[in-house]
Amino acid sequence: MKTGAVIVIASSVLIATLGIFVNISTQDKVRVEDSPAGKYRIEEPVYGGLAKAAQSGDCKAAYRLGRHHVFATRNTNEAIRWYRLASKCPHADAKGELVSILMHFDTADAEVDRLLSEIQTINPEAAETDRAAVESVRALRARQNR
Repeated sequence: MKTGAVIVIASSVLIATLGIFVNISTQDKVRVEDSPAGKYRIEEPVYGGLAKAAQSGDCKAAYRLGRHHVFATRNTNEAIRWYRLASKCPHADAKGELVSILMHFDTADAEVDRLLSEIQTINPEAAETDRAAVESVRALRARQNR
């Protein structure tokens, strides 16, 4: 093979490799930004401001923090904490998302039932869907405990 052909082939391989690397790097960035984690991630100092607002009764801020912890940090305890604050307002989504988290804990049945009743008064259709999901989980738990 001639030297010129070797250089052309080597250059092509190098360019292709570089192109693949750039493409992978770009795709990783897009994937993170488009993922739920990227969509719901809250960075400082916004987080601190939202936390203050939520503790002062801003249910939307508390709901946003709850979603941040469900999707971005995957910290269930923090998510529950913020969703409980958000659920003090007539916010069916916050209550429903709190129900779905609490269903993973056997001791939360009384709180789940209370939340379902509150959702019923706000959005009966959402309550019906949430209640069906809760009944399915409870039936599964009962079968597992036999």
